[in-house]
Formats: sequence, C-alpha cells, structure tokens
Amino acid sequence: MTAVYAVRRKPWAGREKCANGHPWTVESTRWRIRRDKGETFPTRDCKTCKHVSEGKRRARRISERTYR
Repeated sequence: MTAVYAVRRKPWAGREKCANGHPWTVESTRWRIRRDKGETFPTRDCKTCKHVSEGKRRARRISERTYR
C-alpha cells in the first residue's frame, strides 16, 4: 500500500476487514475524498457492502410494487 492511500484515522487504520467482516482487498476497496464533508484524506469504502445494500434497496422497491 502506498503512502497516498493509507488510512490515517484511528481506530480504522490497522483493521484488515470492514465493519461487516469483509476483507480489504484491492478489488473490494474504493478510495474517495469527500470534499463536501471537508475531508482532506482518502476514505476507504467497501464495495462488497455497497453491492449488498444496493441489492436490498432494489429488492425492497420491487416488493413494494402492486399491479392491478
């Protein structure tokens, strides 16, 4: 990992998994700087968690549909 993409905020800097237990890999990690929130360092996001939450959101929308 390069110094540019190092997590600097504790206690998350040393963790090997996200909050939901998914391992941090190159394929499952998204780095972003949230300028609208005043962040100056990259934040690490889990793509696996995002994929799961979007699937749940999509399923909820479909189940709420009623056809007559």
